[in-house]
Amino acid sequence: VRSSAIDCSFVVLSLKKLKELGNSVDISPANKATLAATSRNCLKVISKIGGLVPLKDAKKCSSDLMQDLKSFSLPNDLIPSTISALVAFTKRICNDSGKDVIDECDEWINALLDRCECAIESWLSSLSRHGRIETDDERLLTRILFCIGELTMVGFSSQQDTLQPRTKSARDMVTDKEPVRGLIVRPSNRLIHLVKLMLPTTMPITSVNEEDLTPTPSCVRAYAFVTLGKLCLRDASLAKDCLNILARELHHGSKSDPAVQSNVLMVMGDLCVRYTNLVDRYLPFMAACLQAGDKACHEVVTDVNLTVDPSAIKVRNYSLVKKNAILLLSSLVLQDYIKWRGLFIHRFLAAVADEDDEVSCLARTALRGPLLEKQPNLLSNSFVEAIFVFNSCKAHPIYCAAAASGENGTGVAVDFDGTMLCGKLGYHKRFEVYRMMLTNMNDQ
Repeated sequence: VRSSAIDCSFVVLSLKKLKELGNSVDISPANKATLAATSRNCLKVISKIGGLVPLKDAKKCSSDLMQDLKSFSLPNDLIPSTISALVAFTKRICNDSGKDVIDECDEWINALLDRCECAIESWLSSLSRHGRIETDDERLLTRILFCIGELTMVGFSSQQDTLQPRTKSARDMVTDKEPVRGLIVRPSNRLIHLVKLMLPTTMPITSVNEEDLTPTPSCVRAYAFVTLGKLCLRDASLAKDCLNILARELHHGSKSDPAVQSNVLMVMGDLCVRYTNLVDRYLPFMAACLQAGDKACHEVVTDVNLTVDPSAIKVRNYSLVKKNAILLLSSLVLQDYIKWRGLFIHRFLAAVADEDDEVSCLARTALRGPLLEKQPNLLSNSFVEAIFVFNSCKAHPIYCAAAASGENGTGVAVDFDGTMLCGKLGYHKRFEVYRMMLTNMNDQ
């Protein structure tokens, strides 16, 4: 069917109707969630066939979508598809006007980033006067932060270097399906600074009584780290400056919220693919996520003088962090972005005996599946070392050799701190790991 014979105005009308229904007070929360999912799918269709939408409809819908983004009224799950639809409409309008699509997208992206910057500054000014963060404030901040990250990623390609937006090489990457591929938008230094202000556990202003610092909500911190990660993906120098901030959040002594730590881990994984040489030295922090929260829980259990509700022993659910660590680190190993070095393999083996059955099962599946297939002698080569490492025989030469392997004189290797497998308390866990290893070794 020829494109001229297709009337694509129906998708614009459908999106308008979905928006009206979503704003209706008569719609139940369950139905609103369904409408939001349908709206997202509709926007995805528009991003694919936006070039076939009648010009008048494209301009009107583009204006409406732009207003939705400026008002921060869209839920986070609609923001990416809305931006993609806007890019498609911009290409449709530019095809008619003869303007350059990259220039036009660059213009409205920068305008939206300026809007985000003003919104955060206005909110911080309000916070300094009132000294408290309401639920509506959290929702607004997460939407602003998520919008900043998605706008920054427009035109991103994993094969692209951090080129300037106007170089010939960047424009050579443009294709019909990716009309803005190679576009790089540089957020202002002020906006980057404002995003960084959302990273600490407390806000940069004191409360009204000037005694206590205002805590930063965990959801805001989680989104702020993701946004910072997206900014780093587009800017190597920023990534180099921020890696210490990210790694500090993964340290086993940080007591970071699991949602925040999980997001930081995923960001570090993406940066490892993008800037392998920069991130490689931070592998010990990423590997420590395989035992996230274990040390804190152990301290609660062993402190006999501490009066605590038994349910508080679970304190925080770090299972998500551990499962993400297993999946992410396995993927990076399989793609050769990281290597087994130091006690990395032993941390992975320790996850087999994790108290959470889902974490334990996932670790077993990864080790005896793709990881063992890639390196058939992985378990047999590590068995003797595992006996000394799990029993914490740090003075033995075998332990020392295993701990120093792969550091290549850098002094940076994966340690085994924060794991609890030695002694009588760890007997059954050690036995579980040994049995798994022996069961999956080959006859050789």
